[in-house]
Amino acid sequence: MVITRCSRMRVIRANEQGIALLLVLSALTVLSVLAITFAYSARISATMAANYRDQVKARYLALSGLRFYELIFRIDRTYPQIKDVLGTPLVDNPLLQNVDSLWMRLIADQGRGDAEELLSTAESEDDLKKVEAHYRNRTVMLESTNLLDRFEGDFTWQIQNECSRYSLNRYWQASEKDLDTKYREELAALFEPQKFRAIFEDQGKTPNDIIDAIFDWVDINTERFAVSGPEDVPYDRGDDPYQAKNSAFDSPAELRLVDGVNDAFMTLFGKRFTTYCRSTYLSPTDTDLIVSLVRRYASDESLFDEKEGDVRALITGAVPAEEAELDSLIIAAAGWQSADEFVAFAKQVLSRVGLGIRDETVNLDGITFDKPDPIYRLTLQGQVGRARDRISVVIDASANDPRQFVKLYWRTGAVGDET
Repeated sequence: MVITRCSRMRVIRANEQGIALLLVLSALTVLSVLAITFAYSARISATMAANYRDQVKARYLALSGLRFYELIFRIDRTYPQIKDVLGTPLVDNPLLQNVDSLWMRLIADQGRGDAEELLSTAESEDDLKKVEAHYRNRTVMLESTNLLDRFEGDFTWQIQNECSRYSLNRYWQASEKDLDTKYREELAALFEPQKFRAIFEDQGKTPNDIIDAIFDWVDINTERFAVSGPEDVPYDRGDDPYQAKNSAFDSPAELRLVDGVNDAFMTLFGKRFTTYCRSTYLSPTDTDLIVSLVRRYASDESLFDEKEGDVRALITGAVPAEEAELDSLIIAAAGWQSADEFVAFAKQVLSRVGLGIRDETVNLDGITFDKPDPIYRLTLQGQVGRARDRISVVIDASANDPRQFVKLYWRTGAVGDET
């Protein structure tokens, strides 16, 4: 059979039918993959940019909390009569714990002049109540001009006088006698409650072992405090040996280097210590410290552990006054002016819950009751959407001008970071 040229061409063309469709489908597939990839990448980039934007906003909201407290400090310096009337500087007053309080709005509205004039003439608590009443009568103004509502997101804060923590550096250069008596007793009251014992038992330690290790870290000699031998023995082991410092702590985080201090210990007690103060201030709002000090007056500390819940209820006012027959010493919202006042308070609390009182004198030399150093720890958090940022700062507010305050510690980071 003879096949002509035209017949061969027709066969070839017949075999090529549908190739264009395959090419088009392949091109569409490639273009679709590219389009989806570009769209996904653009969406991810937009999300990352939005998250970064919100993170920056959150950071600046946290910073605005710091600026807010600079304003509070400035008001304290400008209007000293507030301290005379309230009993504490405004920065230490529980009124500032509620962002929606009238006082907060008064401060935010201070620049309008009315608050400044009213505050400058206030001489008594009645005068301050007039200021509050003045703002109650201006509800419309408050709702329309509250500066704290004029931004996207929110900021929160916590302020604490840093000196309400145990000052680690009081143990540096202390005599061996003081370390083994008043300071040991002070730390034992913090470590020895029954609920904490598992922390020490899990690593085969006792509270006194940790106390000895802390004293060895800061004392100037090189011998172990309670047992014979060089104090570097616990630190010579391991791949990275080091020595006891024999000097002051630089920060509470340095406790992690002390023998027997682990993550569980720092979780429980890390925030109870400071290195920035010369003495420990007994804040009336620091229930844990008050309970640990009251515990030192109990004749039987094991019974105190059983009654600790009742003691806390009395101290925090959870028990109604008429039920507990409390007097002015128990309701100590303004704090104590002397060690004698606190001793009377502690003994009365123990008596109310049916506990005996020890005969020996408890040493309170390291506790300040009336004038703490003006050193404050601010924990400030800004939040915009899901983005949150936290600033932890310790400020020495001794200077009259907030612009001259000294920042002793500063740390920023997303919420969840250790601060």
